[in-house]
Amino acid sequence: MKHTKHLLLALAAIVLTLGLQSCLEDECTATQTFTRWNPIFLTLDELRSSVQSSEPRELVNPGKFFYYNGYLLVNELNEGIHVIDNRDPSNPQPVSFLEIPGNVDMAVRDDILYADMYLDVLSIDISDPAAISVLDREEGVFEGTFPVNDNRILVRWEETEETIEINCEDTRWNQGWFTLDNATFFGSQAENSVVRGGGTTSAPNVSVAGSLARFTTLGDYLYVLDRNNIITLDLPAGLEVTSTQEVGWNIETIFPYDNNLFIGSDQGMFIYSLEDPSAPTFRSAFEHARACDPVYVQDEIAYITLRSGNPCRGFTNQLDIVDVSDIESPELLRTHQMDNPHGLSVQGDELYLCEGESGLKVLDISDAITGEVDLLDQISSVHAYDVIVLSQIDLAMLVGQDGIYQYDISDPSSIEEISVITVNRP
Repeated sequence: MKHTKHLLLALAAIVLTLGLQSCLEDECTATQTFTRWNPIFLTLDELRSSVQSSEPRELVNPGKFFYYNGYLLVNELNEGIHVIDNRDPSNPQPVSFLEIPGNVDMAVRDDILYADMYLDVLSIDISDPAAISVLDREEGVFEGTFPVNDNRILVRWEETEETIEINCEDTRWNQGWFTLDNATFFGSQAENSVVRGGGTTSAPNVSVAGSLARFTTLGDYLYVLDRNNIITLDLPAGLEVTSTQEVGWNIETIFPYDNNLFIGSDQGMFIYSLEDPSAPTFRSAFEHARACDPVYVQDEIAYITLRSGNPCRGFTNQLDIVDVSDIESPELLRTHQMDNPHGLSVQGDELYLCEGESGLKVLDISDAITGEVDLLDQISSVHAYDVIVLSQIDLAMLVGQDGIYQYDISDPSSIEEISVITVNRP
């Protein structure tokens, strides 16, 4: 009996040892490299004191652009605005860089630049482009888009690489991404992304925005878009907000025409009357398939480009021609299939169309309502986003993935490149 007891104890010890070994064998770790995105915050005081004019810098990530009295203003996404002397389009000269954190959109009137800066809208005197001065500021215009916590705002994400060891019992084990200490980690197999427009020529005294603009001025008012509202600001009153009208989700572009505002969205075109300019009034809507939607209006005809792809969603790539002579009842006249249309400009019988990877197309639209559009010329070597056309001096200016391109359009069937401002991406 005594021997049996010793035998049982020995067997128990063996089983316990094997069990411990099994537990040890089940323990596991993995070493994985992640792309870490650290949130960078600024206090509102730091943000609002950082606007200044500095030396010219290279274009790295250009966005929207604006032509004003011989100068090109080009947005550097979320950083500010390049000021370029374009009075000789064959030899554009950088003048300065306006440091405006969070800037994406702009409009200009009477030497005053109106620009967004995350939450705020600024008015800036640019009568001397090399020495700007902030005139006024309306705070919190876009507060719904950029939440403020503890008087701080998230201004950007900083990318680093980090290799960490994770135990298999950790909830982050085998995950493509996770958050830790306010940072976001993406695994090496996941997408490293975070979700969040010869000789001196006599420059016309005009102010022209690209078709992807979300800011526009008319009379004494500035009209700006957030994701779902038209916000009206009284300029003589010092950027005072006079009204906020809800339009709908994902509104994208604004185009003024004949005392109306034409608003492009990913679901349709909305028309707002400026009978009372301090408070735009809804008049009608033209619905279309879900797609990105710049709008250009000429002679009571709206030209609407629809394109698919992220973030536009949908599978539509077309040019819609819409009769807006009766703004209460816009009517689709014709649809033409396109490749991947972005920004556009219409001058007489020519439509200048940015087609993304397909470049810039010049289309004859003289028979576009009853017949077809004819291709007059195409520059397929550029990835084109938006275009501004100055028919007074036969000039087209295009912002693309690789630079700002300028073309002599005196012969629309054979346009000629006259200069390029190169983008230097890292």
